[in-house]
Amino acid sequence: MDEVNGMLNSEVFSLLNKNEAEKFMMILKRKSVRQGETIFLEGDRGREMFIVERGSIASRTVLPNGMHLDIARFGPGDFFGDMSIFENAPRSATCYALEDSDLLRLNDLIFEDFTENHPEISAKIMLRMLNIITARLREKSHFLGNMVEWGDSASKRAITDEIACIYNRRFLDEAIEKLFRKSENSGSPISFIMIDIDDFSRFDEKCSNEETNQVIRALVVSMRTHIREKDILARYGGDEFSIILPDTGKSAAREIAEKICSGVESIDLKQINEKFFKTVTISIGLASYPEDATELEELLGLTDKRLYRSKSEGKNRVSWDDRPAG
Repeated sequence: MDEVNGMLNSEVFSLLNKNEAEKFMMILKRKSVRQGETIFLEGDRGREMFIVERGSIASRTVLPNGMHLDIARFGPGDFFGDMSIFENAPRSATCYALEDSDLLRLNDLIFEDFTENHPEISAKIMLRMLNIITARLREKSHFLGNMVEWGDSASKRAITDEIACIYNRRFLDEAIEKLFRKSENSGSPISFIMIDIDDFSRFDEKCSNEETNQVIRALVVSMRTHIREKDILARYGGDEFSIILPDTGKSAAREIAEKICSGVESIDLKQINEKFFKTVTISIGLASYPEDATELEELLGLTDKRLYRSKSEGKNRVSWDDRPAG
């Protein structure tokens, strides 16, 4: 069977021999979709997962401000909709075809029967799926991964600030606790950054709400250029932001923070709106585990203290230790 030989190249089947793959392929049903066709909607109750045989599929979520955001893409050999197999969970995103595509469908009840009759084959498949899901979460901080990692429904974890379209405070508070515990268990470093826009009241006094929102979004665009996919940028308050830097010691975190600080200063706001002041600056506080602190509360307290020092000692700077800022 040519299709069996082809699917053996898929990661999800990589532990199966040809005979095992043939048995599993017998319970899969084919589904063809046209470009732009919706496969399932966010919030739907799912009873099937899908494997891409040919073509390309995208997953999309709706942000709190009503905007649509594509958060993942799946090509030949990739699977999606897997939470309907592992747990009867609502769909965390809408999936649709980017091009004409052929899919293989796996029904949860049929898979349960297959598991009873072929437990060894099922165990191999589930092991590979779990390994792949874990790798997705570890390597990519796209929205779909975070929804799965933090658990709870997508509607509650759409995790974005309405204005800045980045993570919100609720998500940040949960994420820093989880990632700090992970660092404790693994012995890997983690750094935390707090950012405050200097003299932001100037914009509030001179500009409309939408114009001040433009400033916020311009800063977010700049900050994002200096962080990695796995870093978590969140809007903590009106003019306050925070960044979690997993697997990052103080030296590397300081370099990132200084690039963010200088990057924001280089923004020419008058190119966005003639009413704006030409420049805007930020103050930054930074602390790292385990170099600065061994407890989460201590890490957060030190970061806040250093942010305050940056503000009080001239602004437009990064404070990363307790010596006077230079």
